[in-house]
Amino acid sequence: IPWYGFSAVLGILGLWLYSYIFHIPKVIVDNQTLVYYSVGGSIIQELLYRGYLMRLGRQLFGEGVLNIVVNVIVFVGMHIFYPEFIQKLWILIPAGFVFTLLYKKYPNIYLISMVHILLNGVAVMLGIFH
Repeated sequence: IPWYGFSAVLGILGLWLYSYIFHIPKVIVDNQTLVYYSVGGSIIQELLYRGYLMRLGRQLFGEGVLNIVVNVIVFVGMHIFYPEFIQKLWILIPAGFVFTLLYKKYPNIYLISMVHILLNGVAVMLGIFH
């Protein structure tokens, strides 16, 4: 559990730094947008990427690096529709690796979903995802 907390704190700092470096304008979001991006999207993504695809990847590729890399590529690729996708790769690639490695080491779909919810919520409030 400490690694999940550490990853969340590190992720929040990374998001803040990203918004500072790229001068992301702050936006005011309504509750519906915040819940949609942070809760709904995060839970669905974690069930899909970590809950389903990692298990499928283990069957196809084994426990090694290939399973991790494929999971990250799919995670990043599914975000291609985001505005400024190329710029957001600075967030998506590290997040994909951290989520995948955390879940591989400590497989808990509830905890990984909570971290993802928190980080997506912060990203929405910082104006990164809208």
